[in-house]
Amino acid sequence: MPHQQTTSAYMEHGYCFSWEPGLVWLHVVSDIVTGLSYFAITCALFYFAAKRRDDQLFLVILLFGAFILSCGATHFFAAYTVFFPAYWPEGMVKAFTAAISALSALYVIPRLPEAINLPSLAGSMAQIEKLNEELRAKNGELQMANHSIEAVFDPIYWIGPAGVILRVNEAACRALGYTREELTSRSIADIDPHFPRDHWPEHWENLKDKRSLRFETQHRCKDGTLHDVEVVANYISYEGIEYNCATVRDITDRKEWERAQAHRITTLTRPEKEIGDVEFSDLFDLSEIQAIQDAFAEATGVASLIVDSQGHPITRPSKFCRLCSEIIRTTDRGLENCCKSDLALGQMHTDGPVIQPCLSGGLWDGGASICVGDRQVASWLIGQVLDEDADIEQMVAYARVIGADEAAYREALAEVKRMPVAQFREVGQALFLFAGQVSRLALQNIQQARHISERKRNELEREQLIRQLEDKTAELERFIYTVSHDLKSPLITISGFLGFLREDFAARDAEGFESTIGRIGNASEKMKQLLEELLELSRIGRKSNPCQPAELGGIVREAVEMVSGRIMETGAVVEVAKDLPVVVVDRQRLVQVYENLIDNAVKFSAQAAPPRVSIGVRPGEEPVYFVADNGVGIDPKYHARIFELFEKLDPRSSGTGVGLAIVSRIVSVHGGRMWAESDGLGHGTTFCFTLPPKGGQTP
Repeated sequence: MPHQQTTSAYMEHGYCFSWEPGLVWLHVVSDIVTGLSYFAITCALFYFAAKRRDDQLFLVILLFGAFILSCGATHFFAAYTVFFPAYWPEGMVKAFTAAISALSALYVIPRLPEAINLPSLAGSMAQIEKLNEELRAKNGELQMANHSIEAVFDPIYWIGPAGVILRVNEAACRALGYTREELTSRSIADIDPHFPRDHWPEHWENLKDKRSLRFETQHRCKDGTLHDVEVVANYISYEGIEYNCATVRDITDRKEWERAQAHRITTLTRPEKEIGDVEFSDLFDLSEIQAIQDAFAEATGVASLIVDSQGHPITRPSKFCRLCSEIIRTTDRGLENCCKSDLALGQMHTDGPVIQPCLSGGLWDGGASICVGDRQVASWLIGQVLDEDADIEQMVAYARVIGADEAAYREALAEVKRMPVAQFREVGQALFLFAGQVSRLALQNIQQARHISERKRNELEREQLIRQLEDKTAELERFIYTVSHDLKSPLITISGFLGFLREDFAARDAEGFESTIGRIGNASEKMKQLLEELLELSRIGRKSNPCQPAELGGIVREAVEMVSGRIMETGAVVEVAKDLPVVVVDRQRLVQVYENLIDNAVKFSAQAAPPRVSIGVRPGEEPVYFVADNGVGIDPKYHARIFELFEKLDPRSSGTGVGLAIVSRIVSVHGGRMWAESDGLGHGTTFCFTLPPKGGQTP
């Protein structure tokens, strides 16, 4: 089907096919379908590239899309040129396709190794499945860990550096009565009264330093009650996050047991003349006694109960029958009669058990006394036994007397243990033997407790004496070494200058002779002073005056008067606090303490402007007595060393270095402690000491 040439001097491509319809449409349709397919593929590639911009082959996909799009365009032009000879546009599209093809080849071929190394879909799916399996395993471990934490009986807390509770387990919620949300909105100070917010930073730093701490404290429940607990705190740092993982154990029962045991020991070790108020619970572990009572009741088939001398129950009833507990004792008159009967049975009898009908319901009861020496501490009651020959109708009539339901009374009476009175008396005799054994055991417990207490006291005294002897031996060794060292110095001086003295005498050098004699005299005076102070130090504790009440203000004034010369010489200002307390001390020795401390304070504050000394007491449970100056100060590393014998931080200063050793010794003999406080050189020094109650403040 020929067409006129309108777009080119060339003929239509259809002429090459002789315009044979089948051949023409074969090429046209094929090119159009191919072009449409190329365009469809391009759209799919561009859509994929738009959704996967992070893919490693993003540029490759774009280039392939452009290449396929241009190839599709060439097929459209091939179909078009069958009818219209637009060969130049077709050639330009082919040129563009060639360029894109070359560019794609240049870009793709060097990246083939990289593409080959890319995981296949199957490999990727296998890797993903492997990762999923690992993730499931990790999730399983995490779930097991969480389940274990929640299933743990003891409370667990995760606490942040600021003391805020980050997480808790279910046991913590149960223990304190809070919900999980309520607990995680609180700080540790809200549940632990011993860790207020201002104390937490110190505790946190201590935990970081020690890594793990174990201590006892108390936790406050939502209802306000306090429980004794033991805490194991662990410092943990994970990926830059710090927290305290604390496990808590309730020790309320243990603390109550310890308090009960301490009370028992205190009670049982009192002098015999004070044994009159010892209670049954002081003598025995009630849980053990309860087990013995239950076993006795089970073996004999009778009810059993231990009461005090006033008839009040000490143990829980064993095998009590329903007639007594639910019928008779629920009426006022029946309960009154029961109490009278128990009181009668509980009277002290040393020749055998008491066996008699109950004064309330008429059942047979018995009792035996438990004594410590000649004092009754409890009664062991048994009974609620129905005599085999008892008149049932007469006993049921008692229901009307006390106002109980007669039918219920009869039904409960039918359940009561039946036993011949003779057999019950045998049970009573067995009870009497048991009670006697318990009485002897009670006395043995007292004697054993006193023996153990005495032995522990002797052991403690022995250990204390050994420690004191070791301390004295070490002190004596230091003393001998120090004395031999410091006394050797003036002797060396005397020995050396004796040689100079001979030379001066031989040379008739009068001036040198006098100078040498002066140096020998100074060395002798120093040795004399050392010996006198050593003698004074040895007397402390061995030769002292009795401690008596004395006004501390008067002691300080006397000490200030003793060093008034140095105070006036340096122009020092001494400030003494008002209302100083009364103390119980060796007055002469305490004056010596203040005299030494004030003299030191003035001497080492002489360079200050003006020198200032403050004397006072820091109030508190343990008062601290102090003498503070604004002098040269002391490096913290020397705070303990300055109290040692002959220790002088400045060798050029006057004195022998014995003064502070004497002061420390006097305070120690009084039973107190002494220490120095200073922030270092140039910050002044405060000397502090304490006095125990017997040597401290008096009312």
